Amino acid sequence: MVWGVCLRVLRDAHEAEDAFQATFLVLVRKAGLVRVEGSLGRWLYGVAHRYGSSRSTATARNTRREVRSGEWGLGTSIKSWASL
Repeated sequence: MVWGVCLRVLRDAHEAEDAFQATFLVLVRKAGLVRVEGSLGRWLYGVAHRYGSSRSTATARNTRREVRSGEWGLGTSIKSWASL
């Protein structure tokens, strides 16, 4: 369930793995503070969804910044990379 949420939100297996691990790290760190009113799965789902959404937003923001600033490709054009 947690893996599926991470994968659906992030659409990238590597990013989803990081989010999956982060979800359970949050559980370990906050185990004494977590108040589950019925299902731990519901709590894990919420953490996974929030973490995945924030990572997805951050990734999109960073991509836009790189493209706008010209850092993508370190100032070289895509055509010059095609010749390699």
